[in-house]
Amino acid sequence: MVVAKLAPNLRIVLEGLAAEVAKARDEIAINLTANLTATTPVRTGWARANWIPVLGGRLIALTNPKNESAARAAAPTALAEQQSAILTILTQGPSRPLEKILVTNHVPYIGRLADGWSKQRAAGWVELQIEHTVSDFQAKHNARRVVL
Repeated sequence: MVVAKLAPNLRIVLEGLAAEVAKARDEIAINLTANLTATTPVRTGWARANWIPVLGGRLIALTNPKNESAARAAAPTALAEQQSAILTILTQGPSRPLEKILVTNHVPYIGRLADGWSKQRAAGWVELQIEHTVSDFQAKHNARRVVL
């Protein structure tokens, strides 16, 4: 029967497609994290270091410094969490193609920064970075053919 002959080939095609989607998801998440990190207004470095891409979309708890000096001290730890999260995506992402990635920032004032609270960035800079990341990805891969 024709359907029985197509089933193994269809599974191979679907697995290949899932792998390509996972690669695209991982690349966008890592690039978005880098773009947000690079463009976040800086006073203590804590907000900049707290862009964390989370495979599976599970939020992680981070410390909440009580003052500016504590925020400066917490920034290196947050940056280490960010790097660890990126490493998780690079190592585990391909084997988890159907899981989402959430790029998050747990700093209490990140919403105000996104709304233009700092003179370093105008309101809407987060959305602009999302648009730039997606358009850069599309431009890079526009002529690319998916080979299954």
